Amino acid sequence: MVVPGGLSDALSQMFGLKNPTYMGSVNLTLPIRSRTASMNLANALVAKKTDALNLRNLQQNTRLTVLTAVSTVNSAVASLRLARTQEDLQHKNYDAETQRYELGTDSNQLVVIALQAWVVAQSQVVSAQVNLRTSILNLYTQTGELLDERGIVVK
Repeated sequence: MVVPGGLSDALSQMFGLKNPTYMGSVNLTLPIRSRTASMNLANALVAKKTDALNLRNLQQNTRLTVLTAVSTVNSAVASLRLARTQEDLQHKNYDAETQRYELGTDSNQLVVIALQAWVVAQSQVVSAQVNLRTSILNLYTQTGELLDERGIVVK
């Protein structure tokens, strides 16, 4: 005689498939009208547009700084050309004043003034050369070519 309710009875009921009732469940979640998902989508779209505008702004600012640097280089070249022309004219003026002094038609004071103007013009040439070099370095910095121009390799 078998005593009902033991371990063997529980196993036979479980694996014996003698119970006519079977049960199962499926849990399905559909995001219909999910406010959180809508909010996340809206935030993502706004962030995408903001990032696109920031990228465009950065591109425009970079282009503007490069164009400004190119314009500065061109201006510095013209300034150097003008300073050299002015230095040449002041040198010729000094030579003319020196010849007049040697001929006795001019005073020593005018020769000194002409020499001073020539020295100032030479100083302006040096300043224009420094400004040109600075402008070129700024252009290389803005275009990202400074390290390449200096032969520096970053690994």
